[in-house]
Amino acid sequence: MARGAIVSGVLEIAANLATLVAAVVLAVVLLRSYSRPIRVAPPGNSRPVNPTGLVTAGSDMSKRIRAVDWHANGRTLVLVLSTRCHFCTESAPFFRRLREKAGSNVKFLAVFPQPVAESERYLSGEGLQFDDVRQAPVGKTGAAGTPTLLLVDHNGVVKRTRVGKLTSDKEREALDAIIYPHVARSAGASGALSGVGQ
Repeated sequence: MARGAIVSGVLEIAANLATLVAAVVLAVVLLRSYSRPIRVAPPGNSRPVNPTGLVTAGSDMSKRIRAVDWHANGRTLVLVLSTRCHFCTESAPFFRRLREKAGSNVKFLAVFPQPVAESERYLSGEGLQFDDVRQAPVGKTGAAGTPTLLLVDHNGVVKRTRVGKLTSDKEREALDAIIYPHVARSAGASGALSGVGQ
């Protein structure tokens, strides 16, 4: 066997081994990156309590939603919704009950990221009537998601918040806190609407 043939055979084997090692290293890297467990947030209050920019009790909504006469409204329930949010649609019966129970004691303001005309069609289709409908990005309102309920006083200050679709117990708490604020406050339920759902 000629010396050149031996060298050529050794080089071929070395090249094959190098290719095999590179393939194994690449496979290990890919397996590690794709087989990491996906971290799913547990249900409940798993989000940060007050990430920067999110609206909380005490936030001034007059700086977030302009040209609302908070003083004339007295108390305003701001609902941050989306026409593409199935939690909003599922919550529509609760919003109808809220509106019916509140009567003229609470003004209802809906804020959607979609155009007002589209939002009004959506509300009409769900049998919901609001005193005012506005368009604004969800982030501009300070809402963590949709649906968000914000109970705002006559100074434009948020008194209570709730994000997400509520359980039936939380719906009752929210209804009482909105319709009977003095009773809820004296019963120690001032935070009845605080929390994160979804």
